[in-house]
This record gives sequence, C-alpha cells and structure tokens, in this order.
Amino acid sequence: MKVKIMKIKLIVLLFLAVNSQLLLSQNYLYGWSTEGDDAFIGTEQRNYPQQIGADSDWKSLKAGGKNVAAIKTDGSLWMWGSNNNYQMGIGYDIEFQPIPVQVGTSTDWENVFCGETHTAAIRNDGSLWAWGYNSKGQLGIGTWSYQESVPVRVGLENNWASITNASDFTVGLKKDSSLWGRGNEVYDKYGTGQLISSNVPILLDSTLNKISTAQIIVK
Repeated sequence: MKVKIMKIKLIVLLFLAVNSQLLLSQNYLYGWSTEGDDAFIGTEQRNYPQQIGADSDWKSLKAGGKNVAAIKTDGSLWMWGSNNNYQMGIGYDIEFQPIPVQVGTSTDWENVFCGETHTAAIRNDGSLWAWGYNSKGQLGIGTWSYQESVPVRVGLENNWASITNASDFTVGLKKDSSLWGRGNEVYDKYGTGQLISSNVPILLDSTLNKISTAQIIVK
C-alpha cells in the first residue's frame, strides 16, 4: 500500500484568547479551541484544526482582543468574534458574531489591523479607515465620539503603509517613513514625556527609516 504524504504550506497561525487558534493555509481557514468561546473560531470545541466554512479564497488574517479580521482574494473584508464596541464595523449591535460577516461591500481592502476595541484598515489607494471604540480619539477621525459602527475615513491622505492599534491609541507609518499617532496621551506612549492626546493623526517622528509598525512597542 502506498502512502501519500501531503505537505501543507503554513501561511498564518494565530494564537488567540481563551485557548483558541486560527490557521490560514492554502487560502483555507481553520480553527480549534480546547475551552472557552468556541464560537470565537467559528467551529465547535475541538482540539484539532477544523475548517471554518467552505470558502477557499482567504488571503490574509489578523486578530486582536477577541475579534478576527480577514481579507479575501477579491479584496473584500470579513470579521467575526467580539463586537461589544462595534469593532467589527458591520453597522449593527451584536455582542458576539460567531461566523465571518462581510464589512460593507467594498472589494479594495489591502490590509487590516485589529486592536483590542477598535479596528483600522488600509485600502488599495492608500487611504486609511477606522471603526469601533473612540472615546479617546484613537480612531483619528477628528471627533471624540464614543463609538463608530462602520468604517470612517481618517483624513484625506492616500499614503498610509501600516498601522498598529492598542486599546486607546493608534500609531501608523506613512509611505514616506514618517510615524503618526492618535488617541489617549499618544505622545507619552511614544516615550516623548509629553502628555498629549489627539483625535487626528499627529506627527511623532519624521526621520524613521525602513521601520515597520511591527517593530513599534505598544505599551
């Protein structure tokens, strides 16, 4: 008897809250959980990978807190998990969404970044969008609104490269390598010693060179 060994190309493996994991491999999504919120991974409680849905066109996967965001190969954005602060961006109030739901109808999303209570995403044209909890101005949309339930554009610039979200502030890089932040005492978070909060992106450093937001320590 011949045994065929199948090699699986691992693309993304995320270790999430409540002992849950998500895996993106060959455009399929898998999840498993040993205890806790089984719906968080879109499957029943299993201690081995179980496919989430039947779709085979997933391109990228991000997670933060207790919510998950994924972009398909057609550029559409999907989210599931916790929505207690509207961080899913689906426009309606639901405490927990167990399966992927599309965010709006746009199909030009390039990157998405999940924070603990808010989400930000960049479109193909370099524009930045944010939604979710905003009481500290962390969305950067120019208001101190408590929450935003759908994506709202951040400024008018089209040169955003990447973003990192924390609970009450956000920092991001533009394509010119300048670093910008908004939210609660964002200057102090960056280590300047100044307690400055802002509800719009403010320049933190204009001299960064070839640094990604993954290298920025979120305190």
